[in-house]
Amino acid sequence: MGVPSKTKNKRRREVDAPGHDHKDLWRFFARRFNAVMKKDTYEKKIYTVLKKHHTGRENAIMSKQLKSLVGTKRGEICRIVSKLRREGVPICSCNDGYFYPRSYSEVLDVVSRFSQYGSTLKATSSALRSSSVKS
Repeated sequence: MGVPSKTKNKRRREVDAPGHDHKDLWRFFARRFNAVMKKDTYEKKIYTVLKKHHTGRENAIMSKQLKSLVGTKRGEICRIVSKLRREGVPICSCNDGYFYPRSYSEVLDVVSRFSQYGSTLKATSSALRSSSVKS
């Protein structure tokens, strides 16, 4: 079973999806990131800094510091991290900043936090929809 992915010509294709084995998951992440690593870009710089120097939650780096190391704007850091995550690169975050996960449980912690955040946004949107504007 695979997950859909876009190719250069925008056609959909199947790529191997990770199984329940953590080694399979890390191999999946590595395959997904190979295309980005071929380029000399901010994406590659961010990945390299996180992977080499900021692995594990205890080694998280704030976006302000990452911005200085990579040489781009803070807003650009957030945009690039979001893009890399959508491409399947496991970049985690916490109150202390961004980090490359040391274990799959760190990935699951971030996914859980994102799910809770999404639920909160959905409830807020629903409440706003049902509110009335008073003049």
